[in-house]
Amino acid sequence: MNIKFLTKQIRKSCRLPMAFFVILFLFFTLQSKASHFRYGNISWTRSNTTPTSVTFKVSQAWRSTYYFASASAPTVGSVINGGVLNFGDGGTAKINLVITSINVADDWFYGEFTVAHSFPSSSTDYSANFSSSARIGTLQNNGKSNFQYLL
Repeated sequence: MNIKFLTKQIRKSCRLPMAFFVILFLFFTLQSKASHFRYGNISWTRSNTTPTSVTFKVSQAWRSTYYFASASAPTVGSVINGGVLNFGDGGTAKINLVITSINVADDWFYGEFTVAHSFPSSSTDYSANFSSSARIGTLQNNGKSNFQYLL
């Protein structure tokens, strides 16, 4: 029997199973979700002097050990990236969350971020929002799922 022919046949027969495992691997890695988001809220106030200017306050709570090596690592006053706030008019702001409270025993921290934004028009409805994919994994309703909170 010809060795070249045999080697070619083995390579051909391995292609399909190899492709299957690569696709399976990619599917499961793309579907993995985290569980570090604990709480979120967006509130706003309109400027008394400029009707198109709004100040947003974003409040969030996260699992400490997602951002830090241990639950006791965060400190009040630390700033972390809490994602991106979408203003609803195409504008965005990086959420520089200032940690204001820490619960070491339950492995979470809470922080707040405030930002002013001017909208192009006061006669249009806008919907500010934040979204991610890190809901608590043990929730009975959509654990480890995507979420969005909006105004």
